[in-house]
This record gives sequence, structure tokens and C-alpha cells, in this order.
Amino acid sequence: TAVESTVTGSTQTLSSTVLTYLSGGSESNNGIKSATISAGATSYIDGIYKNVALTGATSAATGAYGTVTVTDGVITALDITETGSGYTSGESLTGTFGDSYSITATSAQITGTPPSISTTNWTTALTTTLTPTSGTSGSNTTNSYSLSPLYKGEIVTIAGISYTATATTTAAELATAFFNYWQSGTAGTKGTFSGTKTTAWNTATATNPSSGTFFLTAVGTQTDTSGQQKKNENAAVTFTDLDADRTISVGGVSFTAGTNGATAAQVAAAYASLASGAAGNTSSYGTLSGNLTGWSTSSVSTATVTFTSTSSETNVTNLSATVTGDGMLGSVYNLKLSDGTILTAKRKDISGSAVSTPRYTVEVDRYALFATLDTIPVGSTSTGTGTTAIKLSGSTNYEQTSLGTMAFIAGKNLDSLARDANDNPQFNTTLTINATGGEGSDWGKTSNGGVLSFNLTSTDTTGYSSSQQTYTNIQDGSPTSQLTAYSFDSYGKL
Repeated sequence: TAVESTVTGSTQTLSSTVLTYLSGGSESNNGIKSATISAGATSYIDGIYKNVALTGATSAATGAYGTVTVTDGVITALDITETGSGYTSGESLTGTFGDSYSITATSAQITGTPPSISTTNWTTALTTTLTPTSGTSGSNTTNSYSLSPLYKGEIVTIAGISYTATATTTAAELATAFFNYWQSGTAGTKGTFSGTKTTAWNTATATNPSSGTFFLTAVGTQTDTSGQQKKNENAAVTFTDLDADRTISVGGVSFTAGTNGATAAQVAAAYASLASGAAGNTSSYGTLSGNLTGWSTSSVSTATVTFTSTSSETNVTNLSATVTGDGMLGSVYNLKLSDGTILTAKRKDISGSAVSTPRYTVEVDRYALFATLDTIPVGSTSTGTGTTAIKLSGSTNYEQTSLGTMAFIAGKNLDSLARDANDNPQFNTTLTINATGGEGSDWGKTSNGGVLSFNLTSTDTTGYSSSQQTYTNIQDGSPTSQLTAYSFDSYGKL
């Protein structure tokens, strides 16, 4: 059904079916998993609107799509079909569908992490130990240090003292902070200090902190220019097991596990000891594609590989991981039924979430069924007669009530798919047209006394992808017959 919660009665089983994964499906550690719909207008046209792009609060939030369901002029459901990336938990989402309708969704839920990678800390601190850019020797030695801005988490070390930024710190702020700390031990306002001063340097000056330059001076002859060049950013990536046919992509290299899956260590080995630009290591547990871009990697430590940026002295873009494959949101499958019917199913829940049974959707075409007797419409409302109120674009219209709705999947009536041990449908589509109450004066009346009553069983109805046509039968029935005589032949047959 359109809404799972509307299903009542017992669950029916599709016997002897085969579900085969085809392609697609993805999970991201920052994609949308679900969203709450805000109260909106009541003037939408009823229907199901697919592939509605959902925009987040920032330009980084992209790629999420959903299906919007409108019932009685009100948005009743928003199903996330593509998670996208860059979204944050709780942010407001917007989208446009149909006749330029807008939808606002709040409380975007971000749950879980990719099933095959640890995202505890993508980017470790950018550790920078400066070498003096200039220096003099003699009775008074002075070294100058040209500083650069630091981002949160980055570190710079000068002559034994390290400054760890807790917020973005400009070059001028950094030079002033070092001067104040060196002179009086004053704590930084945008970072913290640690370490032990190199004893050779006992005086600090900040002649022009606005330029981001910091000076150290030693009384007497000193030649200490100790220091290391800036280090590149690095990220320790811890892999976990990868199920069969799932693909993980990190740093430009994609690894797809084989039919038996791959352990965390086996996945990690595919990414170990790579130079920038290199392809992944050959693996007997899966296949690889792509080249490592902007990173080099360390050897494996259990299931962990350290990725080191090739961009020196730069705050690089954080590593990201994407896992795709069977069992994930948006994965496409073939569902083959016992009679050979093949349905295209799409996974609609998140792998690893609190869903005890996987859920799938299959595209369904629905048709309302109508009938007339002697050109008079047949139909009923909850009171048994009259029209049904239909709201279109905010206006209420009164239309003929349909006898029911018939749903088709892969050209077949939905009710015909679930069959019992004798291959008989477990459900039946039966429509009753009844005018036995007399000619009547309203819906369903007939012009000749009103004695018509029949049931239309259409369980095995087939839908075709062709132009709609209406067929009219002008036969007006047959007259009532009476038994006038009977006889037996010589064999005793009546």
C-alpha cells in the first residue's frame, strides 16, 4: 500500500521468490536519514511527487532527494530516497515540487556512520614547527618567525613552545599571543600553550605583530636555529568488515568486496603504503579502481591506515568515505516471483538502523474504477449515495465516487501476485454493481425497473502500456425465460 501503517489483517507471503541486487544504494555519515514535515498549506493537488530536491541550510548540503505524498490537499509523507551529503542534524530543508509548491522539513535526522569506516576524527591537527626565517649571530642573536593563520585544532611550535588553536587565529593574533606568553606566561585567548622554552632564547619581541612576525632574541652569542619544517595533515582511518559486493571509496580509491566479503584488515591492506597518484593494492578479496588523489598512506596497523596530505602547510579538505551496495538506501533489486514476473524493488530503509526487517518499494500504478448503468453513474459515499468531495488546488469539486481502486505492478493486478500452494491468488479483486432496489432517483438507477446485480471479479486483470481506450457494449440483455416443457429420451436423459 501507499502507507505501510494502513495495512491491516495478516501478512501474506510471496512464495518461491528471488531477490537479486542490481546496483546503487549509498550511505554517508552526514546524509539525511529522515526528516519531519512542518505544517503547511492545504491547497496542494493530491498525488505522489518523486525526485524532489531537498536543499539544506548551507551550500555544502546537496544531493538529497525525496518523494512527497499529498492526500486531501495536505502533505502527508516525505520519504528520503537519496541521502546526499553535507547535511547537519536538525537543520531545515526546503524543496519545490508540482506546480511550484514548496515544502519545508525540519529536524533532519543524521544517524549512524558508514558501516565500514571509523569517523572518530578525520583530520588530526596540522602540526607546524617553524624554522626561523632569518637570524643573526654575535653578541645578540635575533631570529624572526613569519607566522600564518591557524585553523581550529592546528598547532605551531616555536623554540619548544607549542600553540594549539581552539579557534581560527590570525597571524597577528598568533604573534601577539606568543609574545605575551613568552614574556609573562599569559594564556592565549584562541588557543592553549604547552611545552618547555628552549633555554637559549630568553627575550621575545613583537615589534610588528600586525604583520604576523614574532622575534626571539638571546643575549650573548647563540646559534640555535632548531626547528622542523611544517608537517602535512594526516588522518587515521580505521576500517571495519565489508559485506559482499559492497564498495567503499576513500581518497579516490574504491574497493569492492568479493562474494565472500572482506574483513577490516583485508580492506585496510588494499589502501596501505600507497604514494599519491597510485592505484590501490591488488587484493584477492575484492577489486579496486581509481587512484589515490592528494594523499599518501602508511602501512597497516591492525585495520588502521594513516592518510597523509600531500599539500604541505595547508588546511586540506577533510577525508570522506562513501559506502555503496546491497542493503543500503536506494539500492535497486530484481524481485522474481514464482510465476516468472520480475518486479523492480528499491530499498527504502537505512542499513544498520533500527529496522528489524528490510523494507522495499515497488513502483505501483493505481487506477480508480467507475461504472454507469443506462448512462447513470454508479457510486456511493459513506452514506451510500451521492458524490465525493475532491479538493483540487484548494477548490472543492464534487465528482462521481469510484467503485474502488485497482493497483498494477509490472502490468499485473497487485492482488494476483500472492498465491497459495495451489497457485490460486490469496486476494481477490471483486467489484459489486447493484441496482436491485428499484429504478431509483439518483446514482445507479436504471430505466427499466432496476433488477440488475452482478459481481465483477478482475483479479487477473492485466494492465498494458498503451493509449487509454473505453469500450462500450450496447447489448440490452435478454428477456426472462420460462420452462414450458421437459421430456426424457430412450436413454433416460432429461
